[in-house]
Amino acid sequence: MKRTIPNSPDTEAAVLGSLMSEPNMIDEVAGLHAELFFTPAHAQIFSTIRDIRATGGVPNVIAVTQVLDANHRLEFVGGAGALMDMLSKSAGGPAAVEYHAQTLRDLYARRRILEASAALQSAASDMSQPADTVLQEAGESVLSLSLGQPTDSMRPASAIVPGLLEELEKLSTPGQKLGVETGFKAFDYMTGGLRGGQLAIVAGRPAMGKSAFMLNCAENMARRGVPVLYFSLEMPANELAARVVLGRAETNIEVVRNGFLDHPTKLRIADRAAEFAEEPLFVDDRGGLTMLDIRGRSRLAVRRWGVKAIFVDYLQLVTHIGAQSRENEVGFVSRGLKAMAMELNVPVVAAAQVNRKAEDRSDNRPKMSDLRESGSIEQDADLVALVHRPCYYAVDQEQEPDPQDAELLIAKHRAGATGKVNLVWRPRFTRFQDAALGGRTTDGTDVFAPSKKLWEALNE
Repeated sequence: MKRTIPNSPDTEAAVLGSLMSEPNMIDEVAGLHAELFFTPAHAQIFSTIRDIRATGGVPNVIAVTQVLDANHRLEFVGGAGALMDMLSKSAGGPAAVEYHAQTLRDLYARRRILEASAALQSAASDMSQPADTVLQEAGESVLSLSLGQPTDSMRPASAIVPGLLEELEKLSTPGQKLGVETGFKAFDYMTGGLRGGQLAIVAGRPAMGKSAFMLNCAENMARRGVPVLYFSLEMPANELAARVVLGRAETNIEVVRNGFLDHPTKLRIADRAAEFAEEPLFVDDRGGLTMLDIRGRSRLAVRRWGVKAIFVDYLQLVTHIGAQSRENEVGFVSRGLKAMAMELNVPVVAAAQVNRKAEDRSDNRPKMSDLRESGSIEQDADLVALVHRPCYYAVDQEQEPDPQDAELLIAKHRAGATGKVNLVWRPRFTRFQDAALGGRTTDGTDVFAPSKKLWEALNE
């Protein structure tokens, strides 16, 4: 059965007739372009109207007829009579034309979908290419489809101010944040929370705690009922859940591994596990995900579960088939994460590695320029937070810093101030806590203090 290509000649004629009857209307209807017109003659007429207007002319039916005739295209479009016939089919004012223009956008989108589908079938039949490459290219072709929506991004100040006043009202109300709160009070105070459309980077050296900080943020959000999607690209979901549950139960992982759990501890772990099971934290732990995979799954999660924040641990593990270099690949991923944040209007938080340059500095503190493999991360990110623990670099044990001291260095913040946030690091529970809220231990609990039974067994 022959498939009908989606198109509507009458709708195209009505739009063209309106544009010629009211020559200024082409400036008022957003998103019109020649590709929306399936009929070649109609696409030619629209291009002529657009060109006349672009040169300062008035694209009425007389001007359009004269230009087409001069270019030897009048016969191609059906002659002057066809243009006059279009005037009689005029759709009406701007509102009516916009309605018909939206129909043309919809039909154009459907034609492009059919074209992409045909290309996918052809690529799938080409046995000379690996299936993974075909799938990657197929996904990118689908993502590249534009539905041709009107461009309403240009707005007058009168349309911007009401939203601004609403934001300022929230800012001036105690306890109100414009973004999603992370649960770290000092960080939320400095940043106003993580806002929709933002790309936030949490960077640090390996084993510095950047994954733990991100997981703590995600857990804090989910605990308050905020749906969160967490891409764990190097840690299995079970291990991630164990960190959350054992951290809440304040139980050392060594205690569990060695089987020295007393009954009260088992009950506490069971309670925290049941509590965690009810929270809206969604984990995807499949390795080797591409940027395309992440965008598709994130879009699904936002639609299905109303996800309000997305975490990616970590950026350099996301792949892009066809990248010409490692820098090119990392740049593609960082731009993709930023575009995803804007598209879904949710904050995207990604962990990133930094290079060894900090080890050559006297204070060992990382800088934003240390971000590994791509300067585009620094450019694309709205917020860059660098995790630093002085004890990580300690050599002389007599002068060793407190192992619980930790800092979050806000090196870049498009929407506000930069600075330092002091945190408390509890290594045995892989948890950060606000320094201002306490949480620092003085009895050696975080150094290693399992149950008395385990302690005696380890010292036999």
